[in-house]
Amino acid sequence: MQAKKRGSAGQRAMRRTMIKDKIGEVRSTTYELPDNEFVYGAHSHPDPEGAGAVLSKWVVGTPSQPKESQQSFIKTNRQATMSGCITARQQREFAKAHPEITFTPPALKKERELAESRRRHFDGPFGMRTNADARESVNELIAAKYTSFRHDETDYPDLTGMKKKGALPKPKPTQASRALQEAGRRKVESRAVIDAPPATGAASADFKLSKFKNVPPRIGQTG
Repeated sequence: MQAKKRGSAGQRAMRRTMIKDKIGEVRSTTYELPDNEFVYGAHSHPDPEGAGAVLSKWVVGTPSQPKESQQSFIKTNRQATMSGCITARQQREFAKAHPEITFTPPALKKERELAESRRRHFDGPFGMRTNADARESVNELIAAKYTSFRHDETDYPDLTGMKKKGALPKPKPTQASRALQEAGRRKVESRAVIDAPPATGAASADFKLSKFKNVPPRIGQTG
């Protein structure tokens, strides 16, 4: 319901910004409001099918129809031209007479390729083939006749009887790995030379600036 501005035809409407505030109550309105029995809000229409009917009778959706091949007008017109149908009327008649000239949509072609790949996929069984001489029955396996409970207190299972088959060989060194190994070896050798203690009995040379290394001594010489 859209409220209308208050005021008669000859009376000027009240300005909302000019109405004063009142203590303990709201300000006077400038619109014609409905009476106190009016209910605000949108009217809700109840669904004729309740929750009980929905749970007791489940409506199953209708699946979409499978995609089919469509008529290829490019191939049809090409074959019509090769057959001597030159005019548009002759080509239309040729297309109506040969509806079997179709093409496979890309989506349908992809679905067919996926289905073909799934048919080629090996579905099993996987794992190692059971020994033909084995005489273990299902009852003995379920009853754990071949399980030893002597090591129940240990943290890890006993894997001494397990045999590993098909162990992979160590990877071959590459040019990058050899260069990294050589750089590491040189770094270790240079660090060993720096950290090595000085040789005993070797006199260490006194420190001298580079510009004075070629200057001969003058102490004890007469001027």
